[in-house]
Amino acid sequence: DSLSSIRHAKVRVVRDDTGLAVDYVVEGDFPRYGNNDDRADSLAVGLVEDFMRLVRGYPAYRDAVHTQSVLTITSNVVYGRRTRNTPDGRRAG
Repeated sequence: DSLSSIRHAKVRVVRDDTGLAVDYVVEGDFPRYGNNDDRADSLAVGLVEDFMRLVRGYPAYRDAVHTQSVLTITSNVVYGRRTRNTPDGRRAG
């Protein structure tokens, strides 16, 4: 959703005194991933395809086949608790 917000809405980064991004201000609506909206879903598909194309350009150990795994919802919950604010308006935690 963060990439979709950056592509389809206006996102302004809020920085602290050191220049670290601490928040985002989002103006406008944007499509969210997983709602059968090709505008958002195509961003995820494109990332996976591009990443695998790049990875497969390198040899794998012992002629293994490069694969990719997308995290399950349970993993996302654990990681989400430690994620700070994101450009799609999601708050930390």
